[in-house]
Amino acid sequence: MQACALDVAQRFLTAVGFTHGLFNMEFLHDSATDRLTVIEFNPRMASQYSDLYLRVLGIDMHVIGLALAHGRDPKALPRGAPTAARRPASSTAYSTRPRGRIGPKPRRPAPLPAPTRTGCSSPTPNRQP
Repeated sequence: MQACALDVAQRFLTAVGFTHGLFNMEFLHDSATDRLTVIEFNPRMASQYSDLYLRVLGIDMHVIGLALAHGRDPKALPRGAPTAARRPASSTAYSTRPRGRIGPKPRRPAPLPAPTRTGCSSPTPNRQP
């Protein structure tokens, strides 16, 4: 699923012309169809995850943001040692919703370019009118 999410994110970023900076993207996974749908894209750091990145991966997202703002390559920045215990860590949200629609039927946006990897359904971003 991570490879599919990466493929969707890369195609989405290309389609919207996002080429530089921090962002976060949220997906909805439909387990019945195994389809990923982009439900939110934010062209900024997701500060609620910055502590998670620092503790689990040793990556300081604030330092990366400053490096990008100053034209420096974030890959050249040193990584700190992870401080989280050696156990799986994630940040997820789970919700159930009743079958059927709530509210008016949304407009159907234009589809993104075709997937470059096999096994991924073509996502549909949730664009607001």
